Amino acid sequence: MNKSLMVFSVVLIFVTPSVFAESVSSDVGNITIDESIFEISRDSEYVLKIHGMINPSQHDNKGHILITLPDGTTDGMLFVPSNEGYFESFFDINYKSQLGDYKILGTYGNQIVGSLTFSVSEKQFTEQEIKETRDETSKSEAIAEAAAIAEAEAIAEAEAIAEA
Repeated sequence: MNKSLMVFSVVLIFVTPSVFAESVSSDVGNITIDESIFEISRDSEYVLKIHGMINPSQHDNKGHILITLPDGTTDGMLFVPSNEGYFESFFDINYKSQLGDYKILGTYGNQIVGSLTFSVSEKQFTEQEIKETRDETSKSEAIAEAAAIAEAEAIAEAEAIAEA
């Protein structure tokens, strides 16, 4: 029983999709993204960092990052690696981003560095998160109402003093 549980746990670790860094390497170099799953809501803003290394023998070109969005349109970025071969580029993700799977293709000169994917989905709020948001909203509304009442009372008192 313990062996099967241990085997299941090990398999689960390897089968579960990574929310953390993903990387791919080739003869040209490597390309990495720090996250591969993004759950967005109205107030979400993320910056996907796309970075890597180009092998020293390859340092005479410019590189391209091509991102294919879920609807098939593309967005591209140009990079020039540092003297050590390091490069980085950034891609904004927010509530206006398309939902679905994105594909990143990194090239350097006319060679492919690698291809990675990431996904963007709508955040599904738990009942607890919804309750906490409602509680915070209720508290804010109560504070605003108390402030409005205090302001009205202060104005009435000031007017009464002015008339006296």
